[in-house]
Amino acid sequence: MMNKTTPDIPQLRKTGYNVHQCPKFGCRNIHRTYGLWIISSRRGQSPNPSWLPRLRYFEFYAISQLIGGKAFYWEKDGAPRRSYEPDQGVTMIPDHLHYYGRDKTEFVEDTIRFAGPVADQLFKSGILKPGILNIGHFRRLLPIMDLADNPSDSSQLKANMALQNLLVDLYFENQNLNQKNHSTQISDLHKIIQSDPQKWWSLNELAEICRLSANQFRNVFKRETGMKPKAYIDKIKMTKAAEQLCITTKNISEIAMAFGYDDPYHFSRRFKEIMGASPDIYRRNNAAF
Repeated sequence: MMNKTTPDIPQLRKTGYNVHQCPKFGCRNIHRTYGLWIISSRRGQSPNPSWLPRLRYFEFYAISQLIGGKAFYWEKDGAPRRSYEPDQGVTMIPDHLHYYGRDKTEFVEDTIRFAGPVADQLFKSGILKPGILNIGHFRRLLPIMDLADNPSDSSQLKANMALQNLLVDLYFENQNLNQKNHSTQISDLHKIIQSDPQKWWSLNELAEICRLSANQFRNVFKRETGMKPKAYIDKIKMTKAAEQLCITTKNISEIAMAFGYDDPYHFSRRFKEIMGASPDIYRRNNAAF
């Protein structure tokens, strides 16, 4: 057993806590050498309902991704319950009283339990911490489980590396997500739109990039820019098209195609609406050659 804590298990049980101990057998040399042991995993499991949940005590680390239903996370007696939904999950550390599970509905999870010095270092560095985190839509634990199910040493190594990488990735993803405000999201989106001037972005695509619903995105975007998304994209396209008119000798059709307009007449009309002059007149008045 890799967990070095020595809790008073009988006393914990006597107090009424639900104790989950680290197995005494199953850890192989390959796990000891690497410093990480995937103890067990469950995919698409729906544990039995617990209408009167007891705080739990783990001797190991765990990561759980909610696949279906709703759940809540609870840390101590009297503390408020925090709800979480699919695309989210929980990471748990040893020696930490907690409970997470169904919230009066179905509860389906993928979960991995693990232990070892590598996990201890991830905890000490702040990468592993107890609580709710965003994991995303895809079932990111499944590839690790598939590797861990293969008993070969090489597959066990790959499973350990994949788990370690996932934990680090989730740390930075959640750190960035928590730090970003809407202004930063829109600023990042502006760069993405500029990087692909030919593309016509749909509202849903833009909203997905910002991790907002379509309605939320529309409201946030208007508040941050003062414009509707389509008008904003048109403005970016025409501003960059104006630059091309001034610094190149490309004809109108070539420039129109470069910004996603198959019809040069449509492009010219839209250009005049936004820039105040037709492409030809704009070029004559502003060309650098």
